[in-house]
Amino acid sequence: MADFARRDPRKFDLFCVDGDHGGEAPYLDMLHGRLASKPGGYLLADDWSPSAPAVMAAWARAVAEGWVREVLCVDGPVVDGARKGYCLGVYEDSGVT
Repeated sequence: MADFARRDPRKFDLFCVDGDHGGEAPYLDMLHGRLASKPGGYLLADDWSPSAPAVMAAWARAVAEGWVREVLCVDGPVVDGARKGYCLGVYEDSGVT
């Protein structure tokens, strides 16, 4: 993702993270999405819930570091035994220096 964001000149209004739910992957997806997004672009993090603690931790870290401003987090329904929530935020800048 990071290589794509650096090579492709397009910048997006909305970046959705719905991939690997473990370890550092959700955080890195959010961070790399920042490179592909316009300043003020939206970030949607799917599966924000206790069923995916790494997603919740990544979201909290991005907000604490100040490059995502939280707009809304929703603790969604239980589907196939896992809670399916999401968070919507705004990238405060593009991350490009």
